[in-house]
Amino acid sequence: MKDIIKEDRDSTTSHSEWGMYVLAVMSHGSKETLHGVKDSRGIEGDLTQEEVVNMLSARHFPAMAGKPKVLIFNACSGCE
Repeated sequence: MKDIIKEDRDSTTSHSEWGMYVLAVMSHGSKETLHGVKDSRGIEGDLTQEEVVNMLSARHFPAMAGKPKVLIFNACSGCE
């Protein structure tokens, strides 16, 4: 997932035509963590929702600054 966001962020595509950014994530998880997120090397790890939001911030994704971002997280929240 990190790689997909980075690919969008770093692409040479002009994001000026994009009106918004939508990301839907379906995964296993716990309270605020997504489990089983693989990187480009196939290594699994965890990723917090906060990390995803930070990757899409104006600081890290300036081409989408000021544009709405819709983030949908569908992950189990673990056992209580």
